[in-house]
Amino acid sequence: MDFLPESFHNLNEATKLADLPLRYPTEVWCDVFLLALELQTKQSFETIGDLSRLAKLPVAECCRLLEEVMTLEVDIEIGPEELKSLLDSTPDQVLLLDVREPWEFETAALAGSHLLSADRFEELLPQMQAAKVVVTICHHGIRSYSAAMYFRGEGLTHTRSLHGGLDLWSQKIDSSLPRY
Repeated sequence: MDFLPESFHNLNEATKLADLPLRYPTEVWCDVFLLALELQTKQSFETIGDLSRLAKLPVAECCRLLEEVMTLEVDIEIGPEELKSLLDSTPDQVLLLDVREPWEFETAALAGSHLLSADRFEELLPQMQAAKVVVTICHHGIRSYSAAMYFRGEGLTHTRSLHGGLDLWSQKIDSSLPRY
């Protein structure tokens, strides 16, 4: 975890969750963390110790899981300019996966992107594994971020999320792409 400041190398029971270098606010990813453990609670928590008690996991296990999440987040987003550069230089090495709803895809889509739906996942999996870079795309970058985190967690560590989604792409790269 060299990407983390030294103070984050020693997570412990007293570490404040709000101080962790995660993209989303503490409430969002803690809810996801607890949901993944099939726990439903409205109790508040501020430290790893609180989370450990709620999740009924040893502090060391909570620290390990949080470190995994922080590792998955490293370099997960790709900006519109960087993606454009990749597409211009090595288009055959980039797989674009659009995780929006079909109506959104029909409204506006990047050329060469594939609409990812549950029934197409198995069909696209070999392409995902073969691509040098998989980029997930949505409207503003939130759903694509979640998809990229999921795919990274499943071993597709070369997956990235388009920062700002198609909305930012249309503002910075291609103004002819409809904004909605």
